Parts: sequence; structure tokens; C-alpha cells
Amino acid sequence: MPESIIRADETLLLNGDFLEWPSHWKIGELNPDLLGPESEWYDGVRTRFLAAYDGASISQDITIPKDPDVTARYVLSFLCETRHTEAGLMRIGIVGGTDEQNVELLPGPPRNLQEDQARLAGGQPLEFIPRKYEVELALPFKSGDVIRVSVFSPRNEPPDYFSRICITRIKLQVHLEEAVMQTLILDDERVPSTGTLYMCLGASDSFAHRLGFVLASDNAWEGTKASLTIDDNPQGAIVAVPGWEVDHPLEEGWSLECPLIGDQDPYLHRKTLPD
Repeated sequence: MPESIIRADETLLLNGDFLEWPSHWKIGELNPDLLGPESEWYDGVRTRFLAAYDGASISQDITIPKDPDVTARYVLSFLCETRHTEAGLMRIGIVGGTDEQNVELLPGPPRNLQEDQARLAGGQPLEFIPRKYEVELALPFKSGDVIRVSVFSPRNEPPDYFSRICITRIKLQVHLEEAVMQTLILDDERVPSTGTLYMCLGASDSFAHRLGFVLASDNAWEGTKASLTIDDNPQGAIVAVPGWEVDHPLEEGWSLECPLIGDQDPYLHRKTLPD
């Protein structure tokens, strides 16, 4: 089993919403006291972000778990509002190398100062109005390399103590190709990967079914974790171990208990395997 487990729907970059500040982040040497978490309203929810002023910066190092190729892409996404006349900067580089990829954090439209002042006077937080960024990484890294994601705020001209960048929900995700199954394995028997999968009512305890998945050759899902979900579970009686929606190494399979629940009629339900 590979050392690095990829959770394709999760982020390799940690604490990108800054809920546990400053965990996982390194603060830059310039103006280290001029950054920290704040919160404002966004989409009707009080949302936490990092506010960085006057050249303050942060960075985080990330180990690449899988070679990038046409089947596995690395995508960086985040929300950022630049409350400044100059652009901030998101820089991604390979530690120990010279290759870099830069993303300008563009200035947003001027704030409505009257509206902001009215909200503050009424004891209400300001409204966070970010741009949405999504960038595919195009650096020549490979599995095992360490990349550094850095965020820099622009410098302020005295006596400007208010201009800043506000950034949150920073994620680095591995986007994998579609999972293609060669076959399924139910109780050591190979069964088609499409169509109806039949299981026995009363299969529980030591007689519980074992369900496994065999990926097609060279599929990018090799070495990933996945979870099972179920629709129309009668009385919630069908139990998966590990549980429904719990990440689990794909190659290790699941146990499924299907107890009798009062009659002998078959029940139709749907299981899905999200990454």
C-alpha cells in the first residue's frame, strides 16, 4: 500500500480557513504583527479569513503525494478580497528549486464607505466581498517533492494603516480521472462492476458480506481513500464497516451487514462510491 494516501475530495493544504490560527502556517519576517484572523459576513454566514497588511506574509510547505499527469491534476482554489490599490501575490514554488507560479491577488472595487460605516455603527460586521480563484498548478514537480504556497500582502504608503488583503478557504486538491472498475468482489467472488449487486437478507455478524473493488489497470484512484454512501436504506438496517461516508483505503474493502427486518421481500437501494 502506498505511503501517501490521497483523498481526492480533500485539501492537501491545511487550515486554509484559518480557524486554528496560526496552525500549519509560517509567518513571514516582514511586519509579522500586521496579520491575523478576522471575520465578516459572506453568503449569509459569518466567515473567518486572514487579514494581512503592509507586506505581511504567510507560507505553508506541502509534500506532493502523486506525480501530476493527465489523470491527476493539482488545483489551488481560494477566496480573496484585496482592499488595496495594489495587487497582492500568491506564489507557489518548489522548495529547493527555482520554478515558481504566481497568481496576482487583484484589487477589488472600491468599498461603499457609507454602508460600511453604517454596519459598524449598528454593531454589525462588514460584508466580505471576495473574488473566487481557481488555478491549476503547472510546475514540474513530482511525487515526494515539497512545494511552498506563500501569500504576500502589498506594501502600504504612510499613513495608510487600513489597506489589506483578506483571504480564506485556501485549498489544494488533487483532481483525479474518473474511477474505472475492472470488477467488484463480493465474498471472494468476482461480479460485474455495473448492474445490480445482489446481497442476502440475514447476512450479518460472521455471515456479513465483504465488498471489494478492483480498479482498472493504471487508474489514478490507486492508493486513494474513498467512502461508501447509500440511498433508500430500509429502516437504516444495512450497516457498513467502516461506516457510511467514512474515508477508507479503497483496496481494503468493506463489510456489509444486511439483517432481516421483518419480512423476506427484496429491497432495492443504491450505493455510491465518492472519492
